[in-house]
Amino acid sequence: MIKINGWNNEEINYLKKNYASKTNKQLANELQKTYHSVAYVANKLKLVKQPHKSWTNEEDNFLKEHYIEMTSAEISKILNRTIHSINARRDDLGLIRSANWTIDEETFLIENYNNMSYAEIGKILKRTEGAVDAKCFDMGLYKKEKPWEQWEYDFVKNNYYEMPTKEIAEYLNRTPSAIKLKAQRSGMKKYPYYCDYKFFETIDTEEKAYWLGFLTADGWINKNTETGSGTTGVELQYGDIGHLKKFNKSLNGNYRITDRWRPCAISSSDPNKKNHMCVLRIFSRTMYESLVNLGFTNNKSFDSYIPSIPENLQRHYIRGYFDGNGTISVSNNHINVQFCTASSKLKNGLIEICLNNNIDLKDYNYSNENNIIVYRPEATSLKNKLALLDYMYEDANVYLARKYKKYLKAKRIYRTKVS
Repeated sequence: MIKINGWNNEEINYLKKNYASKTNKQLANELQKTYHSVAYVANKLKLVKQPHKSWTNEEDNFLKEHYIEMTSAEISKILNRTIHSINARRDDLGLIRSANWTIDEETFLIENYNNMSYAEIGKILKRTEGAVDAKCFDMGLYKKEKPWEQWEYDFVKNNYYEMPTKEIAEYLNRTPSAIKLKAQRSGMKKYPYYCDYKFFETIDTEEKAYWLGFLTADGWINKNTETGSGTTGVELQYGDIGHLKKFNKSLNGNYRITDRWRPCAISSSDPNKKNHMCVLRIFSRTMYESLVNLGFTNNKSFDSYIPSIPENLQRHYIRGYFDGNGTISVSNNHINVQFCTASSKLKNGLIEICLNNNIDLKDYNYSNENNIIVYRPEATSLKNKLALLDYMYEDANVYLARKYKKYLKAKRIYRTKVS
């Protein structure tokens, strides 16, 4: 396969598979690349887009009938075409939206702007909601906003980040502009990213159990008391950025993965040493509350525990935790498999579940330089080490690649040595 700097084989294959059906902007967001990088690689691979689909008479007629009162975005969803395609076809057909307002239209607007929504006026005058809004602004027509009640503010606060503004406006019988203004004045900011915010509401799949365990090890949560918004985050060494992309994909999300350089806390030889890290933050009160219900706190390093999940999913949770806070080292002469946690409850849960699956973990611990007890449950016999690795990784579909490779290496070297 062709080698391209900054691109791995998985990303190149994804580009080949989806280039014809997706825009470069979509691909750039999904692959966490720049628009120009996608275009450059596509050109290097000699990839071409699908030829433009011809417009049918039915599509042309629909456009002619609705181009004035509907936006290009609304039409594009109905006709399953891009906004650019809608605008280009409208120009080809000589359809002009910006017709001058008549005196009768302006009179109607003056008489009704305060009692009707812009969308309702737009339907009657066959103009877009945005056109009506803009005309009101030009004419100095400002709605007299009714006072906000506390329950309305609470509804916006609880739903603004995950519910479309238009739906909130319809529910509260207010304009989308009023909702946006209220949110902005309250310090709420919407992000152009999304995912399945209810992913952790019910732990009923391998992926959900795995990522719950992984977040228990390497994740964190936070809640803004002023805006009510919640944040879920995870930070890894930059070499594991592919794992954050897997998490994003499991969530059906398009959240941006950022990077930063963080001072290295364990380097005694170089006090200025920094580690390159990658970070994924998800802004969602729903996800925050789901994780709280599963035992997450801001002090989870010390008080986390294994939540009640189906028994057949426990090994996936444990694998997720191990991928975040476990150690596996393999050589021709030695193999080491152990967990690490500062929570006695989590340690006890790991030992109990493993024992129920005929895997014996020794209960080791030590006090670190801050006099904090660190628990390190460890499989000591070769039989238990391989049994623990099989329990976690055999037939698994989601895992940290570098640890899974060590598991395969351990099986290759030591399997024949166990009777």
